Amino acid sequence: KHYVAFNVRRGNELTAEAKYWVDEYWAKQGYNETTQPSNYIPISHYLEQVQNEQESGVLTNVYIATDDQDSIKREIDELSGFSNVSFYMNPDTSPKIHLQSDLECSIRYNRTIAAIADLKILSQSDIFVGEYNSNEGRLVHTARTSFVDGEIGTARQLDMRIAFGPESRGIPGT
Repeated sequence: KHYVAFNVRRGNELTAEAKYWVDEYWAKQGYNETTQPSNYIPISHYLEQVQNEQESGVLTNVYIATDDQDSIKREIDELSGFSNVSFYMNPDTSPKIHLQSDLECSIRYNRTIAAIADLKILSQSDIFVGEYNSNEGRLVHTARTSFVDGEIGTARQLDMRIAFGPESRGIPGT
């Protein structure tokens, strides 16, 4: 099955690393920091990055890896023009906070497995829409590199679109 994948971060990143980009997004929509409707970039903006793919059939299935499933589900319910698109998310609905936050081993284990599954699904999508502010976005970018058979030192990047933020990436973990 062909699918598009989004990595939508809305946790602690929004108050620090991505705050500038969120404010810039809303300023382009005519808002200022005190009047903007939310402190995050809506899912509709991610869909705009791939809207042209609807005709090719790639945009019929969208996987969303997120730390805010409840808000994403509400936004999907309010979308118009995407009734032929099926949306999927990880079945683990526990709040996505840093994996090392939970002391209980079984919770940490379940979150680790869910995070690995998200990364694998994001990495193998036809088109990935994310950003380089998060370690996940940078790791997925690296994982989406494929090497050309028979050509030493030649690599190509699978289709990745930047939802917001810097256009260049740092290495994962920085």
